Amino acid sequence: MLPSFSKENEPLLRSHKTPPTRFYITPEERDPGIHRKMIVFTILIFGIWIAFVGFDEYEHPAPIPESMYIVPPPVYKEYSNERNEDGSLSVVAISDVHDMFRTTELIKIPPADVLIIAGDLTLEDELQADYFQTWLDTIETKHKVIVYGNEDMLPYTASNIKSQYAIKRSVILINEVREVMGYRIFGSPNSQFTGAYPLISTKDAEKHWESVLPPNAEIDIIVTHSPPYGYGDSRNGKSHEGDRALLRAVQNLKTKPMLWICGHVAEGHGVYKVPHPPSGGEITLINGALTPLKDLIKTARPRIVTLPNVTITQPTDAEVLSMLGDRYRSWDFDSELEAF
Repeated sequence: MLPSFSKENEPLLRSHKTPPTRFYITPEERDPGIHRKMIVFTILIFGIWIAFVGFDEYEHPAPIPESMYIVPPPVYKEYSNERNEDGSLSVVAISDVHDMFRTTELIKIPPADVLIIAGDLTLEDELQADYFQTWLDTIETKHKVIVYGNEDMLPYTASNIKSQYAIKRSVILINEVREVMGYRIFGSPNSQFTGAYPLISTKDAEKHWESVLPPNAEIDIIVTHSPPYGYGDSRNGKSHEGDRALLRAVQNLKTKPMLWICGHVAEGHGVYKVPHPPSGGEITLINGALTPLKDLIKTARPRIVTLPNVTITQPTDAEVLSMLGDRYRSWDFDSELEAF
């Protein structure tokens, strides 16, 4: 209440400040606990989002099935208990067959105990899968072991990668170990390359390989679509496309594998020796890519490895021409492929 006007009260009236008129009510005045309620509501919504979505959308631009991202240590299962009397195993090592399997004239697999393919069958649809199965059934090796690659989208996108569209009459290895004729074979299709079975970042690759290749894993043959960094991974002799984390995981194995088969980098096709520090020895690595297609004689000569001594043989050009026939001499692969 303002003081009544008088000469004595004039200074008091001049000093009195009337508060400004306000035409609204603040949220705090309407509900004193609104800040606390807003915080609780925000935390609730965030918790629901994490439960149903998680952080993967930020970590991975392309969704990756959980089984393809972090997988348990390899499972050891015996696939075939037959053995050669002398304990040996002959292996045909190839990779990156792509569309070359559409004709039985272009790839001839020599007799052996096991055919191992290190990915990139180019299984993009069911028709290509049928072509591949037809070609695979013509091969007379005792067993076929297959690891998919980054261009094998059909099995990768299938709801059940182990059964739906699976290649028949063969062993499919997806981050696991199978014992074949007394030899433990590990296979993984994962790589840092674009396409199927991706490892998006270096951190993803480290987590993956540390998980599937723990130091105490006992493996005789490693099959990966990706080459390790520095070995069979160069297109021009200078830059490298291999996986550092994969190399580190294999070199940390306490027991030295006898053989390592990989692919993807066609120009790196050949045989390499990878140091194995724990044993002081070396792992024989074969990049078995059958491409590039411009040098068909060399690429159509799959190497045969005999274990446990790791002796490597390869058909000569004359033997390849003899197996493929006269038509191969004038084969125009590019034009023939376009006709399919």
